[in-house]
Amino acid sequence: MQKLNILVFIVLWLAGAAPSYGQRHELGAGVGVWNYKGELAPYINYQSPRLGFSVLWRQNWNEALSTRLSFSYGNIEAHDSDLNTPLARRRQYSFQTELTELAAILEYNFFYYRNPSHFQGWSPYLLMGVAAFRMNPAQNISPDYSLYQLSVPMGVGMKVVLGKHWNLNAEVGARKTFTDYLDDLYTNERLLPVRPAKYYTGNTYDKDWYFFSAIHLTYTFYAKPCPSFYKF
Repeated sequence: MQKLNILVFIVLWLAGAAPSYGQRHELGAGVGVWNYKGELAPYINYQSPRLGFSVLWRQNWNEALSTRLSFSYGNIEAHDSDLNTPLARRRQYSFQTELTELAAILEYNFFYYRNPSHFQGWSPYLLMGVAAFRMNPAQNISPDYSLYQLSVPMGVGMKVVLGKHWNLNAEVGARKTFTDYLDDLYTNERLLPVRPAKYYTGNTYDKDWYFFSAIHLTYTFYAKPCPSFYKF
């Protein structure tokens, strides 16, 4: 509950911060690929990418800093059959987990790419934030762990101006989680008959990760200029 309260505070701060930089907002949507890293994929699992989508609202505060709220949905999966290890060949386990994510993210733009006096038209950027997500394992209808977790999004991307209002963003994002159950790999007394502990005990000191690499198309809204006699 405390983790969710922290996320709600950050979301409200991003939404209610003082307007600046012409009150420039962006709305957008995109598609991307979800991947997983964990016990079934010691490195990023490129063998089983899954398609997902995302919608976002972005606020550009100044030339360098932007904040955004995003909602993303997709699935991750992995299979022991993709690993050539004795444990994987013996266990022959696989999973598929549905993910729903709400994220508050800070972006740092390297260039003032919409500078009217020296139009750049593009800029690389860094991103970092906090996210709450819900995982729904397809193979376990009554898990013994919380389905609601927090993660730390981080990544890099590129923004390209397509016109006065339209922008294209491409990014690679990683999510550091605080759970080892993205792959539903665990056992207890209820599951022991079909999940022997020596095969289904994960490394609790090495938490799972998930990744979302996406392309977004956004539309920029410009605030109407304030009449000069209202300015002080």
